[in-house]
Amino acid sequence: MPAYGFQRSPASLAYTIHNRTNRVQEFVATLDPSDSFVFSGHKQSTFRVLPEGDYRLTYSLFPLASGNLPLPRLHLNLPDNPTAADSDSLVQRLIPTHLFVKPSGTAVKDVIPMYC
Repeated sequence: MPAYGFQRSPASLAYTIHNRTNRVQEFVATLDPSDSFVFSGHKQSTFRVLPEGDYRLTYSLFPLASGNLPLPRLHLNLPDNPTAADSDSLVQRLIPTHLFVKPSGTAVKDVIPMYC
């Protein structure tokens, strides 16, 4: 994820899921809609990660406003592992929640001076 973005300019957002166990894990990832961003990518996906393997979720974000905007929330659950019921709360603490978006200003050469 970039340190900041520009209003009405696409930005990439990627999450890497790493399986640190010695068994195949099945995950369900859901990305909530957001009033601050339009995004492309799977809103919900189910995938498996091999032991010590990685899986990458990639999204393209399009900021609709400027400022410190809340990112769409990623929810990650393990449906086959009832002991990992609090995995989503752990994910919420580990991933970024906001992205600073700069306004897409007009370049100085495009400004027409007005005289009174």
